[in-house]
Amino acid sequence: MPEGPGSEPVRELPIPRERDLARRMQREAQPVISMSVPLPPDSIRLGREVGPVLGRLRNAMAEGSGVVVHLTAARRGDGVSTLARELAAAAAAEPFCRVLLLDASEAGEEGAGTFARPLPDLAAAYLGRGEVEVASVTSGAASFHATALRGSFGTPAPGGRSLRELHEEIRAGYDLVVVDCPPILDSPFLHRLGPEPPRVVMVLQQDRTPIPIAIRAREEVALAGGNLVGVVLSRRMRPLPRVLGGLS
Repeated sequence: MPEGPGSEPVRELPIPRERDLARRMQREAQPVISMSVPLPPDSIRLGREVGPVLGRLRNAMAEGSGVVVHLTAARRGDGVSTLARELAAAAAAEPFCRVLLLDASEAGEEGAGTFARPLPDLAAAYLGRGEVEVASVTSGAASFHATALRGSFGTPAPGGRSLRELHEEIRAGYDLVVVDCPPILDSPFLHRLGPEPPRVVMVLQQDRTPIPIAIRAREEVALAGGNLVGVVLSRRMRPLPRVLGGLS
């Protein structure tokens, strides 16, 4: 278009290519629900206690969808999976909050995992068939999705897609992604679902985890590239002493 004297240059909006439109439609596609996991009414009891954690995540969610938080511990049995379920259920009870819980615990352990049962394998389904396969978890009026995220992803099949596209689709499709991680001292690795450092909340059990072990776990989080945003006691759900860092 012609430009008048002193006028600002007129820029035409780019026309999306068919490939870009196809990718956008793929990212907005609905996940495939392959199983249902109903939780007993008394299995979610810490809604009030996880409020401080959810409150700080709510501020991040206000800036856009795709907030990811990793939950880990120094040792097994400190209540990470319990807190992950409780946090996912509490967030799902919020109006218009889409929640995905990723079970990143090690495969092959009897009774291991967020729900002590096998969940759909997210990466295998996505790389093989191009689908985000999840379980639908219901707890009272709240519902959220859950799936397993394993460390070995394998090779993409011809009809599948890349891990980068998987990460983009997850973050575009959910407001909050809760990652239930194995103990950081056993598996010093954090799944990166974006370019920014993983946001980590460490769960420790009161009167069980020695302070030196907790400090070592904090150091492993940093070595794994994580940003420790909070430390929570699994018994009383309150911040630990300043030497470990409170919720921020």
